[in-house]
Amino acid sequence: MKYLSIDIETSGLDVEKCSITTIGIILEDTEKQLSFNDIPKLHLALIHNGIYFEPVAAEINKDYIKTLSSIIKNNGIPDDDTDLIWVTSNEVINKIKDFLKKNNFKLSSRSCSFQSDYEEFYYKINVAGKNFMSFDKLFLDKIPYWKQCIEINKRVLDPAQFYINWTKDSELPNLSTCKQRAGLDSNVSHNAIEDAWDVIMLLRKQY
Repeated sequence: MKYLSIDIETSGLDVEKCSITTIGIILEDTEKQLSFNDIPKLHLALIHNGIYFEPVAAEINKDYIKTLSSIIKNNGIPDDDTDLIWVTSNEVINKIKDFLKKNNFKLSSRSCSFQSDYEEFYYKINVAGKNFMSFDKLFLDKIPYWKQCIEINKRVLDPAQFYINWTKDSELPNLSTCKQRAGLDSNVSHNAIEDAWDVIMLLRKQY
C-alpha cells in the first residue's frame, strides 16, 4: 500500500485568520519502508507578503519568520542548505502535482457536471496524519486549486487510533504521547517534514 503522510505548520489555530507556513509530504510504500534520507518527500515553505500570527505559533515559527522577512526585504529566496522549497500559495499545487507525477501517481478523471463534454483531472490519494481531517485539511482546502486537483480518500490514517489507552484516556492521545507509547523519543519538533516522518514511524510499528 502507498500513502502520503502529510503535516502542516501554521501561523495559528484559527482557520479564518491564520495561514500555512510549511507543508511536509512523505510518500510511504509499505512494501519498501525506505529510510528518511531515501524516502520521497516534499517540504514546502509558503511566501506571504502579510501574515497573521498567534503568539505561541510565532514562537514555534521563529526561524520561518526570520527567513520570510529576509525574502521580502531582499526580494529573493536565500541560497541555503535546507530542504525547504519556498513558493507562493499559487505555486503550491503545481509543486505537489509534480511530486506525485514524479512518483508515478496516476491521474483520475470525472465529467464536469455543468459541461458534459469536459473532464476534470485530479489525483486521488491515501493520506496519513495526526488530526489531519479536523485541522490540516481545513487549511489545505484554502490553497488555490487544491480541491480541484486533489481528492483524499475518506478513510485517513491517524496513528492515535493505534495508541489509545481505552481504560485511561479521555480523548485521543497527541503525537508526543503516541511516540512515547510506541517506545520512541516523545519530542515533537513542530517541523512539518519531521512530524510527517513521525507519523510513518508510528504506523510502521503496526504493519
